[in-house]
Amino acid sequence: MTFQILSERPDDAVLINPLLDRTFGFDRKQRTVYRLREGLLALPGLSFVSIDSDGALLGSIRYWPIRIGDTAAILLGPLAVEPALQGQGIGKALVGFSLEAARALDHRVCVVVGAPLYYRSLTSSMQRVPASSFPGRWTRRGSKWQPWCRGLWTRLKASSGEARRHLILKF
Repeated sequence: MTFQILSERPDDAVLINPLLDRTFGFDRKQRTVYRLREGLLALPGLSFVSIDSDGALLGSIRYWPIRIGDTAAILLGPLAVEPALQGQGIGKALVGFSLEAARALDHRVCVVVGAPLYYRSLTSSMQRVPASSFPGRWTRRGSKWQPWCRGLWTRLKASSGEARRHLILKF
């Protein structure tokens, strides 16, 4: 399949939410990771789409600014690919392209909440770091909102199956 990856464009936003619904279901916003994104804007330099030769949206990926204690980090996701086109390399290309862009922008820590086997295969060149390496609370950068838990790690462990669905990656 032929596609290209571009920075997310203003007109893409109205297409991305329906893509996310098709990919993750209409209840996707109930997931713990969505709470981390509440009230934040995705990082514009790290929001990408994949399109086909006719310009149709095939997939998207976004990153969000977070902090782990005093450490600045980025939160990967959501990564979404049109369900009928999954397994054709679009998601892998988006992850690889966007992580290279993150490195170029001098980001050094990336948190991934999702299918560990999928992401591990895409991030083999990155160091996996245990959460205990980052003492303190996880908060959203630049937000007036108070931390919603004493530690995101604890919350993820306690929430419906997401305990085993995360990675902390160091560039």
